[in-house]
Amino acid sequence: MALAHYQQHLYNWLMRKSPVSAVRRIAELPIAMASDVGLVRSENQDRAAILRLKLTECHSSVVVVLCDGMGGMSDGAECASLAIAAFLSSNVQNANLSLQDRILISVKNANDAIFSKYTGNGGATLSAFIVDNQYGILGVNVGDSRIYSIANSNLSQITVDDTMAGQYPQENENIPGRHDLLQYVGMGQGIQPHIVTFPNDSEIQNILLTSDGMHFLNKQTMESVIKNASDSALAIRRLIELAKWCGGHDNASGIIVSNLSSLLMPKPNTNFGNIEIWDAFGEVQFISNQNSLEGAFKPEIKSEVKVSKDKKTKTMSKRTPINKETQIGKEAIPMKKRNVKNADSDQAKEKKPVPQLEIDFNAH
Repeated sequence: MALAHYQQHLYNWLMRKSPVSAVRRIAELPIAMASDVGLVRSENQDRAAILRLKLTECHSSVVVVLCDGMGGMSDGAECASLAIAAFLSSNVQNANLSLQDRILISVKNANDAIFSKYTGNGGATLSAFIVDNQYGILGVNVGDSRIYSIANSNLSQITVDDTMAGQYPQENENIPGRHDLLQYVGMGQGIQPHIVTFPNDSEIQNILLTSDGMHFLNKQTMESVIKNASDSALAIRRLIELAKWCGGHDNASGIIVSNLSSLLMPKPNTNFGNIEIWDAFGEVQFISNQNSLEGAFKPEIKSEVKVSKDKKTKTMSKRTPINKETQIGKEAIPMKKRNVKNADSDQAKEKKPVPQLEIDFNAH
């Protein structure tokens, strides 16, 4: 039941009303992320999130995941949100397992969660990786969202698209359906996740995750943008804007993890046992009174909180005291609402995190 509670709560949070575009740096982590609805779609069906688990005093794990709801099928945004909610909840529940077991079980749970609701008529791509400061790095991919490594500003795609074009790039480009997905999260039986190993190269410091609304851009153009940006937040923002300048035909989302080696360095953790999750629009934190997440982690939700947000007005449902756990959420203010004359130069100089509105879910 604990897993289902967390999964439902994360799903509700990911489905909250959000701005059409946001770019943000993740506090305390070398990560920047962005998502934009584009110029054609009426709804953003991309979802991307970062999970940090402080497992013990010196053991931490960061999970990075991006999902793209499948256009033309049922409820793309709902499927992408459910995929991430199930994937992250499963990572928490199985934090004591090996990286490969953890990641495969999490994909299975995401696939089962969507299939049980949509019976194959809804789905999402899923690209993700785990950085664990004791066990290393491991990734997974299903669909045509991508993971790139970045070394000296050179992009190298380390996932293979689950399409005919991705599997057989040498075939005739005029073959119908070359870009249709061969598999997706939510298809049910037969799913075969691709385990992604990362090159053992000290020069590879950065990782990029993209939805197809971003990586339809020419690879050399993406490399040039990254090379000439002063930091990762500026790079991901410029990639989003460039995708829109080139038509913005689809939702565009991306995550850049820079200085990857820093995530592998053991650091003393405070408040270990807590769970932190970020997306491009805000963050949420689960606070537990447990001493560790290792072993059988069985969190409990004592009450359900719903937040609706309409322009400047917030409404919250009545809450009962939460004795064992509390939850804190922060919403990012969209960058486009800030008064800036030159967005690129100001963003490059910016040292403070994206301004946030804090919403405290802890009942007193």
